[in-house]
Amino acid sequence: MNQDELNEIIKNHEKWVIGIHGGKKADLQGADLHKADFQGAKLGRIDLRGAFLERANFQDTVLCEGCFKGASLCEANFQGADLSYSNFQGADLEKAILIHASLQEAKFHGANLMRANLKYAHCYGLELQGANLQLANLQGINLELVDLSMVSLQEADLSGINNYQNDREVFLELCRRVDLSRQEYSIFGEIIIHEEWCWKEIAENIGKDFLTILEKIHKIGFGEYNRRYQKELGE
Repeated sequence: MNQDELNEIIKNHEKWVIGIHGGKKADLQGADLHKADFQGAKLGRIDLRGAFLERANFQDTVLCEGCFKGASLCEANFQGADLSYSNFQGADLEKAILIHASLQEAKFHGANLMRANLKYAHCYGLELQGANLQLANLQGINLELVDLSMVSLQEADLSGINNYQNDREVFLELCRRVDLSRQEYSIFGEIIIHEEWCWKEIAENIGKDFLTILEKIHKIGFGEYNRRYQKELGE
């Protein structure tokens, strides 16, 4: 499919979205659209399941409620795009650009986001269960209500993240970045055997001994855990 043919499909989909006569919903499942240009289009509820979209340009595109399950999106550009409520389950987004993208309540279960750039993306309610975020740029992200369960964050850029104080996966990754003593490793082991993060339970079972780990994490720029735990201890 060439760009002119794609532009006609985009035009018809945009008409369909707003209910103009003659519009037609785009069905691009499995289509080969690498390096295609969608910039600025209004493509809500588009179906791109299994499509080949390497290096495609979606900058400032509206893609809310779209379906990208299993799509190949390596190095695709979603900067400033609206991806809210979209489904990227199992998609490959290695090195994708998602700077300032709106990812509100989007689903990225099992997606590959290795080396992806999510700097300052809007992530409220984002579901990332089982996603690969190794070496990804998460700088400045607000993690409120973001589900990071079973996510790989190895060597990800976490600078400037906030609202992570209740996140187990971020804690595990930060512990890998500090030098823990044998006693601290023992405490670390007691915590990670539990899938749910519970400050009250940690305080009751471990007490002030946990503070030494949190202070080390604080020293590398992540103080939320330390502040939250001291509040739990009443200090």
